[in-house]
Amino acid sequence: MEWSIRKQVDGVITDDPKLFLDVCNRYVEEHGRDVAPSGSVGGARGGQKGRKKPSLVRMARLYTSIFFMQVAMVVFTGLFYRRLTKKATGKGSGTGKAVSAASAAGTKL
Repeated sequence: MEWSIRKQVDGVITDDPKLFLDVCNRYVEEHGRDVAPSGSVGGARGGQKGRKKPSLVRMARLYTSIFFMQVAMVVFTGLFYRRLTKKATGKGSGTGKAVSAASAAGTKL
């Protein structure tokens, strides 16, 4: 438990939370640093409480990159749509005409 407090892990799994709080209090007395916020049980840093809110610049950068990815998908879909549909339907490859002519004549390829 002392190792986990020194390394400032996010949480400790224990079957004796009272012992963990005693170890935390002893660590505070020895080192003079607070390791567990008041009222928290089972976490040296209090879980998600220490997480910062994302800044406006970071959020703007995220949404800008998502926007450009969406634009790129639309552009590439438009560019390759005709090529992909031609291959899927057999148009443009030359085999469609041969198959149609053979079936009209009643012969098999």
